Amino acid sequence: MYISLQNRIIINISGVRFETFKSTLEVYPNTLLGNAKRRKYYYDNVHDEYFFDRHRGCFEAILYYYQSKGRLRRPNSVPLDTFLEEITFFDLGQDALAKVHKDENLTEVEKTQLPRNRYRRYVWATMEYPEFSFLAKVFNILSLIIILISTITLAAESLPQYSHLSEDACQKEYKQHKIGMNNDSMNSNDVQSSERICLSYFSSLFHRIQVICIGFFTIELILRLLSTPSLSKYFKSFMNWIDIISVIPFYFHIIINLVNQLGDHNISIYNSLALLRILRCARIFKFYRIFKNIKTIRVLAVA
Repeated sequence: MYISLQNRIIINISGVRFETFKSTLEVYPNTLLGNAKRRKYYYDNVHDEYFFDRHRGCFEAILYYYQSKGRLRRPNSVPLDTFLEEITFFDLGQDALAKVHKDENLTEVEKTQLPRNRYRRYVWATMEYPEFSFLAKVFNILSLIIILISTITLAAESLPQYSHLSEDACQKEYKQHKIGMNNDSMNSNDVQSSERICLSYFSSLFHRIQVICIGFFTIELILRLLSTPSLSKYFKSFMNWIDIISVIPFYFHIIINLVNQLGDHNISIYNSLALLRILRCARIFKFYRIFKNIKTIRVLAVA
């Protein structure tokens, strides 16, 4: 009986007294209550108890953590931030915090790295966070509109009724021209027709729209490259690679078409770079930015 009384301890939490045993608390000696030296700071000699001016609703769960040897659950009446604060105060440790995070489906927020230069920081925030400023909202809405226009144009260009204005028609004429030159069967009218078809592609509405869209994507790509906080993280991002792949094929096609217009029609160049024309479809993946910012669009629509 004497040993039992000596082992008993009274803890006063803002006027509510709890009784337990020292041996129960010392199961976790690295915590505030489990360490006699740290606990001694809160000892009240007059009332022979330990006094804590803390949240009473949380302490029942905290005391049960010692009694059950590791079971910790937030009371329904206690806000999550308050419960986490009490766990931190009583220093239950990282395992206890991790247990609560798991039960509450909490994920640790990664610390955002910012550019050191204030101008780069402003550009980066404008492009990454639509809610950053009015200019950021305008830029992101414009970006989404350009993505839509570019994708619709890319799809419309593949329709049968516009096949004579497509880049593939230009390529086909190049091949026919090369075969005709080899067989000496192509006359001057056929050559002029081939040149007109290729020129019609460059002067078509589809091509002009793509020039505007790709120009915007290029400016956006350059701004992101110049303002990114970390180039290594930039090139690890899937969306940033989509941005790069979306613009590179266009410039390769322009160069190839101009070279073939000014010089000998080299079919092998077209065949070897056929993959680049397929990569134009990667532009469709830029729709991910639309879905990522769909909440912002709804907010702006309401505003």
